Amino acid sequence: MKIIVNRVNSERNIKSIGICSPSYPGTFHYQKRYKRGVEFLQNKGFTIVEGNLTGKEGYRGEISGGVQDRAEELNQLIPRVDVIMTSIGGYNSNSVLKYIDYDLFKQKSPIFIGYSDTTALALALYKKTGCITYLSQSVISNFGEFEPFNELNYFYFDFMLQSKCETLMVQIPDVWTDEWINWETYERTKKTNKNEWIIFNKGEFNGTLIGGNLDTIVGIIGTEYMPKITEDTILLLEDVYTDLGRLYRNFTTLALHGIFDKIGGLIISKFETIGENSDVINDIINEFVGHRKIPILLNFDCGHTHPSCLMPIGGKITLSLS
Repeated sequence: MKIIVNRVNSERNIKSIGICSPSYPGTFHYQKRYKRGVEFLQNKGFTIVEGNLTGKEGYRGEISGGVQDRAEELNQLIPRVDVIMTSIGGYNSNSVLKYIDYDLFKQKSPIFIGYSDTTALALALYKKTGCITYLSQSVISNFGEFEPFNELNYFYFDFMLQSKCETLMVQIPDVWTDEWINWETYERTKKTNKNEWIIFNKGEFNGTLIGGNLDTIVGIIGTEYMPKITEDTILLLEDVYTDLGRLYRNFTTLALHGIFDKIGGLIISKFETIGENSDVINDIINEFVGHRKIPILLNFDCGHTHPSCLMPIGGKITLSLS
Protein backbone atom coordinates (compact mmCIF):
# COMPACT_ATOMS: atom_id res chain seq x y z
CA MET A 1 0.00 0.00 0.00
CA LYS A 2 1.12 3.56 -0.66
CA ILE A 3 0.10 7.10 0.21
CA ILE A 4 1.98 9.54 -2.01
CA VAL A 5 1.80 13.30 -1.39
CA ASN A 6 2.56 15.92 -4.03
CA ARG A 7 4.50 18.65 -2.25
CA VAL A 8 3.48 22.32 -2.53
CA ASN A 9 5.86 24.03 -0.10
CA SER A 10 9.17 22.50 -1.18
CA GLU A 11 10.84 25.90 -1.61
CA ARG A 12 9.75 27.35 1.76
CA ASN A 13 12.45 28.18 4.30
CA ILE A 14 10.78 27.89 7.69
CA LYS A 15 12.40 30.02 10.37
CA SER A 16 9.57 31.18 12.63
CA ILE A 17 6.50 29.55 14.20
CA GLY A 18 3.64 31.56 15.65
CA ILE A 19 1.44 29.97 18.31
CA CYS A 20 -2.24 30.80 18.71
CA SER A 21 -5.02 29.44 20.94
CA PRO A 22 -8.31 29.78 19.07
CA SER A 23 -10.18 27.34 21.27
CA TYR A 24 -9.06 25.80 24.59
CA PRO A 25 -6.67 27.74 26.90
CA GLY A 26 -4.16 24.90 27.03
CA THR A 27 -1.23 27.25 27.58
CA PHE A 28 -2.84 28.16 30.92
CA HIS A 29 -3.88 24.66 32.04
CA TYR A 30 -0.86 22.70 30.79
CA GLN A 31 2.00 25.11 31.39
CA LYS A 32 4.73 22.49 31.82
CA ARG A 33 3.77 20.59 28.70
CA TYR A 34 3.40 23.80 26.70
CA LYS A 35 6.84 24.97 27.82
CA ARG A 36 8.33 21.61 26.79
CA GLY A 37 6.75 21.93 23.36
CA VAL A 38 8.06 25.46 22.85
CA GLU A 39 11.57 24.52 23.99
CA PHE A 40 11.54 21.45 21.76
CA LEU A 41 10.77 23.57 18.69
CA GLN A 42 13.29 26.22 19.72
CA ASN A 43 15.94 23.52 19.99
CA LYS A 44 15.14 22.59 16.40
CA GLY A 45 16.19 26.11 15.42
CA PHE A 46 12.84 27.87 15.09
CA THR A 47 12.03 31.32 16.44
CA ILE A 48 8.81 31.10 18.45
CA VAL A 49 6.31 33.97 18.40
CA GLU A 50 3.60 33.56 21.03
CA GLY A 51 0.11 34.91 20.47
CA ASN A 52 -1.27 37.40 22.96
CA LEU A 53 -3.62 34.86 24.59
CA THR A 54 -0.71 32.68 25.67
CA GLY A 55 -0.90 31.81 29.36
CA LYS A 56 -4.33 33.37 29.86
CA GLU A 57 -7.18 31.53 31.56
CA GLY A 58 -9.81 32.88 29.21
CA TYR A 59 -13.54 32.52 29.74
CA ARG A 60 -14.24 30.23 32.71
CA GLY A 61 -11.10 28.29 31.90
CA GLU A 62 -12.78 26.64 28.91
CA ILE A 63 -12.40 29.12 26.03
CA SER A 64 -9.12 30.99 25.56
CA GLY A 65 -10.79 34.39 25.12
CA GLY A 66 -13.62 36.33 23.52
CA VAL A 67 -14.35 35.50 19.92
CA GLN A 68 -12.84 38.76 18.63
CA ASP A 69 -9.75 38.30 20.80
CA ARG A 70 -9.16 34.78 19.52
CA ALA A 71 -9.56 35.84 15.91
CA GLU A 72 -7.32 38.87 16.37
CA GLU A 73 -4.59 36.74 17.93
CA LEU A 74 -4.41 34.67 14.76
CA ASN A 75 -4.75 37.69 12.46
CA GLN A 76 -1.83 39.43 14.17
CA LEU A 77 0.41 36.41 13.58
CA ILE A 78 -0.33 36.14 9.85
CA PRO A 79 2.24 38.73 8.61
CA ARG A 80 4.83 37.91 11.28
CA VAL A 81 5.69 34.22 10.92
CA ASP A 82 6.33 31.43 8.42
CA VAL A 83 4.13 28.89 10.22
CA ILE A 84 1.08 29.33 12.44
CA MET A 85 0.51 26.38 14.76
CA THR A 86 -2.26 26.09 17.31
CA SER A 87 -1.34 25.38 20.91
CA ILE A 88 -3.97 22.61 21.25
CA GLY A 89 -7.53 21.82 20.14
CA GLY A 90 -10.75 22.30 22.09
CA TYR A 91 -14.36 22.81 21.00
CA ASN A 92 -14.89 26.36 19.76
CA SER A 93 -12.65 27.21 16.81
CA ASN A 94 -15.65 27.43 14.50
CA SER A 95 -16.80 30.56 16.34
CA VAL A 96 -13.87 32.62 15.01
CA LEU A 97 -14.21 31.73 11.33
CA LYS A 98 -16.10 34.83 10.21
CA TYR A 99 -13.56 37.14 11.88
CA ILE A 100 -10.40 35.80 10.21
CA ASP A 101 -8.64 38.11 7.75
CA TYR A 102 -8.65 35.73 4.79
CA ASP A 103 -7.36 38.35 2.34
CA LEU A 104 -4.29 38.95 4.49
CA PHE A 105 -3.76 35.21 4.91
CA LYS A 106 -3.88 34.70 1.15
CA GLN A 107 -1.46 37.58 0.61
CA LYS A 108 1.10 36.46 3.21
CA SER A 109 0.33 32.71 2.92
CA PRO A 110 1.92 31.38 6.12
CA ILE A 111 1.67 27.63 6.60
CA PHE A 112 -1.20 26.82 8.97
CA ILE A 113 -1.09 23.66 11.10
CA GLY A 114 -4.24 22.63 12.93
CA TYR A 115 -5.14 19.88 15.37
CA SER A 116 -8.44 18.34 16.45
CA ASP A 117 -10.98 21.18 16.87
CA THR A 118 -8.82 23.60 14.88
CA THR A 119 -9.66 21.45 11.87
CA ALA A 120 -12.32 24.16 11.44
CA LEU A 121 -9.61 26.74 10.75
CA ALA A 122 -7.58 24.46 8.50
CA LEU A 123 -10.63 23.78 6.35
CA ALA A 124 -11.89 27.38 6.33
CA LEU A 125 -8.49 28.83 5.43
CA TYR A 126 -8.18 26.40 2.54
CA LYS A 127 -11.75 27.05 1.36
CA LYS A 128 -11.46 30.86 1.51
CA THR A 129 -7.90 31.30 0.23
CA GLY A 130 -6.92 28.19 -1.70
CA CYS A 131 -3.80 27.89 0.48
CA ILE A 132 -2.85 24.36 1.48
CA THR A 133 -3.15 23.84 5.25
CA TYR A 134 -2.02 20.93 7.41
CA LEU A 135 -3.36 18.51 10.03
CA SER A 136 -2.85 17.15 12.66
CA GLN A 137 -0.22 18.45 15.11
CA SER A 138 -0.09 21.06 17.89
CA VAL A 139 2.52 22.47 20.23
CA ILE A 140 1.12 21.00 23.44
CA SER A 141 -0.22 17.66 22.23
CA ASN A 142 2.59 16.64 19.90
CA PHE A 143 5.76 18.50 20.76
CA GLY A 144 5.10 18.67 24.49
CA GLU A 145 5.34 14.88 24.51
CA PHE A 146 8.33 13.20 26.12
CA GLU A 147 10.75 11.14 24.05
CA PRO A 148 10.46 9.27 21.80
CA PHE A 149 7.11 10.60 20.62
CA ASN A 150 8.08 14.28 20.41
CA GLU A 151 10.82 13.27 17.98
CA LEU A 152 8.56 10.87 16.08
CA ASN A 153 5.97 13.61 15.66
CA TYR A 154 8.67 16.00 14.52
CA PHE A 155 9.84 13.49 11.91
CA TYR A 156 6.54 13.98 10.09
CA PHE A 157 6.67 17.78 10.51
CA ASP A 158 10.14 17.84 8.96
CA PHE A 159 9.25 15.22 6.37
CA MET A 160 6.18 17.05 5.08
CA LEU A 161 7.29 20.69 5.36
CA GLN A 162 11.06 20.75 4.95
CA SER A 163 11.89 17.93 2.56
CA LYS A 164 13.13 19.12 -0.83
CA CYS A 165 11.41 16.28 -2.71
CA GLU A 166 8.45 17.08 -4.93
CA THR A 167 6.63 13.87 -4.02
CA LEU A 168 6.67 12.06 -0.70
CA MET A 169 5.57 8.56 0.25
CA VAL A 170 4.10 8.61 3.76
CA GLN A 171 5.89 6.08 5.93
CA ILE A 172 3.99 3.94 8.41
CA PRO A 173 5.30 4.40 11.98
CA ASP A 174 6.64 1.19 13.53
CA VAL A 175 4.67 1.70 16.75
CA TRP A 176 1.88 3.91 18.09
CA THR A 177 0.27 4.81 21.41
CA ASP A 178 -2.78 6.53 22.84
CA GLU A 179 -1.93 5.87 26.48
CA TRP A 180 -2.98 8.88 28.55
CA ILE A 181 0.03 9.36 30.83
CA ASN A 182 3.06 11.69 30.95
CA TRP A 183 0.87 14.71 30.23
CA GLU A 184 2.46 17.27 32.54
CA THR A 185 5.12 15.19 34.29
CA TYR A 186 6.92 11.97 33.39
CA GLU A 187 5.62 8.79 35.02
CA ARG A 188 6.98 5.92 32.94
CA THR A 189 7.54 4.85 29.37
CA LYS A 190 4.28 4.72 27.46
CA LYS A 191 3.00 1.36 26.30
CA THR A 192 3.25 1.05 22.55
CA ASN A 193 1.45 -1.09 20.02
CA LYS A 194 2.81 -2.62 16.85
CA ASN A 195 1.44 -0.57 14.00
CA GLU A 196 -0.68 -1.74 11.10
CA TRP A 197 -2.61 0.14 8.46
CA ILE A 198 -5.63 -1.88 7.34
CA ILE A 199 -6.97 -2.09 3.79
CA PHE A 200 -10.78 -2.13 3.88
CA ASN A 201 -11.19 -1.74 0.11
CA LYS A 202 -8.47 -2.15 -2.49
CA GLY A 203 -7.96 0.32 -5.29
CA GLU A 204 -6.01 3.37 -6.41
CA PHE A 205 -7.15 6.98 -6.62
CA ASN A 206 -5.46 10.32 -7.09
CA GLY A 207 -7.38 13.21 -5.59
CA THR A 208 -7.56 16.20 -3.26
CA LEU A 209 -7.31 15.54 0.47
CA ILE A 210 -10.09 17.08 2.57
CA GLY A 211 -11.01 16.25 6.14
CA GLY A 212 -9.76 16.20 9.70
CA ASN A 213 -11.57 15.85 13.00
CA LEU A 214 -14.98 14.26 12.45
CA ASP A 215 -16.82 16.04 15.28
CA THR A 216 -15.47 19.40 14.07
CA ILE A 217 -16.41 18.77 10.44
CA VAL A 218 -19.98 18.08 11.55
CA GLY A 219 -19.90 21.53 13.20
CA ILE A 220 -19.17 23.40 9.94
CA ILE A 221 -20.62 21.19 7.23
CA GLY A 222 -23.13 23.03 5.08
CA THR A 223 -21.54 26.41 5.80
CA GLU A 224 -19.45 28.65 3.57
CA TYR A 225 -16.33 27.52 5.45
CA MET A 226 -16.50 23.84 4.50
CA PRO A 227 -14.62 22.93 1.31
CA LYS A 228 -16.75 21.35 -1.38
CA ILE A 229 -16.70 17.56 -1.40
CA THR A 230 -16.59 16.15 -4.93
CA GLU A 231 -15.74 12.99 -6.83
CA ASP A 232 -12.12 14.24 -6.69
CA THR A 233 -12.04 14.17 -2.87
CA ILE A 234 -10.09 11.77 -0.70
CA LEU A 235 -11.74 12.15 2.71
CA LEU A 236 -9.63 11.91 5.89
CA LEU A 237 -11.41 11.40 9.24
CA GLU A 238 -10.12 11.13 12.81
CA ASP A 239 -11.52 11.68 16.31
CA VAL A 240 -11.51 10.74 19.97
CA TYR A 241 -13.88 7.87 20.72
CA THR A 242 -16.38 8.78 23.45
CA ASP A 243 -19.36 6.54 22.72
CA LEU A 244 -20.92 4.62 19.86
CA GLY A 245 -24.03 6.80 19.69
CA ARG A 246 -22.09 9.99 19.07
CA LEU A 247 -19.83 8.34 16.51
CA TYR A 248 -22.80 6.87 14.64
CA ARG A 249 -24.61 10.22 14.70
CA ASN A 250 -21.63 12.02 13.17
CA PHE A 251 -21.24 9.48 10.37
CA THR A 252 -24.98 9.73 9.75
CA THR A 253 -24.68 13.51 9.41
CA LEU A 254 -22.02 13.13 6.72
CA ALA A 255 -24.18 10.55 4.97
CA LEU A 256 -27.21 12.86 5.02
CA HIS A 257 -25.09 15.49 3.27
CA GLY A 258 -24.25 12.94 0.57
CA ILE A 259 -20.55 12.94 1.42
CA PHE A 260 -19.98 9.19 1.14
CA ASP A 261 -21.72 9.03 -2.24
CA LYS A 262 -19.31 11.57 -3.74
CA ILE A 263 -15.79 10.82 -2.49
CA GLY A 264 -13.21 8.92 -4.51
CA GLY A 265 -11.26 7.57 -1.54
CA LEU A 266 -11.43 7.36 2.26
CA ILE A 267 -8.77 7.35 4.99
CA ILE A 268 -9.86 6.64 8.56
CA SER A 269 -7.26 7.40 11.23
CA LYS A 270 -7.02 5.72 14.60
CA PHE A 271 -9.68 6.93 17.03
CA GLU A 272 -8.05 7.73 20.36
CA THR A 273 -9.26 5.63 23.34
CA ILE A 274 -11.41 3.35 21.18
CA GLY A 275 -9.54 0.33 22.54
CA GLU A 276 -11.53 -2.90 22.37
CA ASN A 277 -14.32 -1.13 20.48
CA SER A 278 -12.21 -0.72 17.34
CA ASP A 279 -14.40 -3.22 15.47
CA VAL A 280 -17.25 -0.68 15.48
CA ILE A 281 -15.30 1.40 12.96
CA ASN A 282 -15.39 -1.52 10.53
CA ASP A 283 -19.13 -1.95 11.09
CA ILE A 284 -19.85 1.76 10.58
CA ILE A 285 -17.69 2.01 7.47
CA ASN A 286 -19.36 -1.07 6.05
CA GLU A 287 -22.82 0.41 6.66
CA PHE A 288 -22.14 3.87 5.25
CA VAL A 289 -19.49 3.27 2.59
CA GLY A 290 -19.43 -0.49 2.05
CA HIS A 291 -21.44 -0.18 -1.16
CA ARG A 292 -18.77 2.06 -2.75
CA LYS A 293 -15.98 0.48 -4.79
CA ILE A 294 -13.39 3.02 -3.72
CA PRO A 295 -10.04 2.60 -1.91
CA ILE A 296 -10.57 2.74 1.86
CA LEU A 297 -7.75 2.68 4.41
CA LEU A 298 -8.32 2.19 8.15
CA ASN A 299 -6.06 2.67 11.18
CA PHE A 300 -4.03 5.52 9.67
CA ASP A 301 -1.93 7.82 11.89
CA CYS A 302 -3.14 11.42 11.67
CA GLY A 303 -5.02 12.69 14.68
CA HIS A 304 -4.95 12.26 18.45
CA THR A 305 -2.69 9.21 18.70
CA HIS A 306 1.12 9.31 18.59
CA PRO A 307 2.92 9.72 16.33
CA SER A 308 0.68 11.80 14.08
CA CYS A 309 1.53 12.21 10.41
CA LEU A 310 1.17 15.73 9.06
CA MET A 311 -1.16 15.74 6.04
CA PRO A 312 -1.97 18.53 3.53
CA ILE A 313 -5.58 19.73 3.42
CA GLY A 314 -6.23 20.66 -0.20
CA GLY A 315 -3.12 18.81 -1.29
CA LYS A 316 -2.98 16.25 -4.07
CA ILE A 317 -2.35 12.71 -2.88
CA THR A 318 -2.43 9.23 -4.36
CA LEU A 319 -4.06 6.48 -2.29
CA SER A 320 -2.87 3.14 -3.64
CA LEU A 321 -4.14 0.09 -1.75
CA SER A 322 -3.32 -3.42 -2.92
